[in-house]
Amino acid sequence: MGLDQYTYKVAKGIIKQSTDFTFRNEEGKLVSPRKNFSFKFGYWRKHYALQHFMENLYKLKGGKDIFNCNTLLLTESDIDILEDAVRNNYYHGVKHYKQRDLGFIKRARKAIANGYDVVYYSWW
Repeated sequence: MGLDQYTYKVAKGIIKQSTDFTFRNEEGKLVSPRKNFSFKFGYWRKHYALQHFMENLYKLKGGKDIFNCNTLLLTESDIDILEDAVRNNYYHGVKHYKQRDLGFIKRARKAIANGYDVVYYSWW
């Protein structure tokens, strides 16, 4: 079993809730975010510490399901908290992801500043 984790940027205002929302294409057809790579700008494989962080965030935002194949809207405040966690060794020695995480944080801030929403999605 694996863990694949993705982040997406989507036009601001499309997403109306913090968790468990769906993606639709231009025709209004429901699509899986992991198959719609035109918006993808982050990917991790088996980054369990990040998954744990996002699962906690999901629950704090009202998510009720097991955190698998769920969507999570990330705000600028969430990105701030994630950056603090990465810089202050939240991952307890998982250093090989640190630069990738910081790169994502930089891209996420830029996307939000440019009028996009940032979404996290994972499946295992």
